[in-house]
Amino acid sequence: MISVKEAKELIHLHTHKLQPKLVSLDQAFGKHLAQDILAPISSPPFDQSAMDGYAFCWNQTNRSEPIEISSVSQTGQTHAISLKPGTASRIYTGAPVPNGADTIIIQEHVKVVDSTITIHDLKISEGANIRKKGSQIELGEIAVKAGTKLNAGVIGYIAGLGINELSIYPEPKIGIIITGKELVASGAHLDHGQVYESNSILLEAALVEGNIRPYLVRICDDIEEEISNAIKEALDCCDMVLVTGGISVGDFDFVAKAFHNNEVETLFHKIKQKPGKPLYYGKKEDKMVFGLPGNPSSVASCFYHYVVPCIRKMMGFEFGSENKQYLPLGAETFKKAGLTTFLKGRSENGFVYICEGQESYKLSAFTQANCFVVLEEEEADFKEGKLVEVHPFQDFWA
Repeated sequence: MISVKEAKELIHLHTHKLQPKLVSLDQAFGKHLAQDILAPISSPPFDQSAMDGYAFCWNQTNRSEPIEISSVSQTGQTHAISLKPGTASRIYTGAPVPNGADTIIIQEHVKVVDSTITIHDLKISEGANIRKKGSQIELGEIAVKAGTKLNAGVIGYIAGLGINELSIYPEPKIGIIITGKELVASGAHLDHGQVYESNSILLEAALVEGNIRPYLVRICDDIEEEISNAIKEALDCCDMVLVTGGISVGDFDFVAKAFHNNEVETLFHKIKQKPGKPLYYGKKEDKMVFGLPGNPSSVASCFYHYVVPCIRKMMGFEFGSENKQYLPLGAETFKKAGLTTFLKGRSENGFVYICEGQESYKLSAFTQANCFVVLEEEEADFKEGKLVEVHPFQDFWA
């Protein structure tokens, strides 16, 4: 068995970014930019009024006398106008500044009489209220660097430069394979010895949190050939394959054999952790393969701590960049030394508390929990007030 740290290092080492993809802006939200974007224009593309008011030339206008209004510059006006010396031009927010004008007085600071204005703002300065051409960015400069996460503001900025498509790291195509003879679909009749299947729904929901839809979902009996065929199908069309159950050493645990049948290279199998000790990680060429334990709580824990960082790196994020914090325990807790332990917890009022129901088959703790608490491998006794590592659920995909 290897440690949690060693397992994450192996995932980091063998995970690579997906090939960039050209997409339209409306498909780019939340993705990572694959290439620098150079500004195709200066922004603003012309000297632009920042306010509704009047444009004039500072050195050619007697500001203590009434000033003639000789022209109008409207927003969206496509022909340039030149200002008659000594006069002012009526101007609106976003409109081009007339040639020869260099200052704008806002309309609230003038008095309009017939076709003249009188300036009341004696504190106005030369160059006021003008957005200079290129003051946001100049033509040819780097507008957005590769690796930037494309949030709404960044996408709006890019659109304002006239760019309608860009190169991003796409989300991986992910196949989910659920194994277990005992599994029955929700809503079906439940016989003795059967349980309702929840892992596929859990994984689909966890992927949707990251704006990803599974590409393929298959439910298999504990039959080696059936599992092998499902894995082959997923490897043929997906970038990542997630298999739950059948990864331990029981007589009906065929997943490791099925991986071998499909020439998947084993990178590790079993970690010094609880829950999720039998976790498997491998690859076939550049395709990532995870064998998750069958117990639902183990599936959730392993997915968030190992699969999510792998997916994020494939999408251009830094590996292990998910947010974490350290909070004091609200009550003493114990665990077995020699295993890193992932517990469902609730952080509130500056402390973190361990929830009831930590067994690997139980998901009920998630109704109260808002984070995972990570207890270090070699320690056993964690006193009240001890600082522990905390991973808020909401931050895994952040």
